[in-house]
Amino acid sequence: MLNAYYWSCCCIFLGLTVFLDMKGSRPVTMAKALKAMTDAFPDLHEWAVVCSFYPYLLYAVKWHVPQFVTILTHR
Repeated sequence: MLNAYYWSCCCIFLGLTVFLDMKGSRPVTMAKALKAMTDAFPDLHEWAVVCSFYPYLLYAVKWHVPQFVTILTHR
């Protein structure tokens, strides 16, 4: 967790946007994990966006953490 905290502080300081590419077969579990990350970093939605190939995962993220920007990616 310390390493994640260090890199997140670097991203905030440099004004970078973080793209969280989410994959997995359990969208609700992934969305709840993202919600737990917002407890550690309350302003995470201001400098991070969630992208995925799976629309149902993005729907679960919007359902549990609606303040995040979500991006549907495709080939």
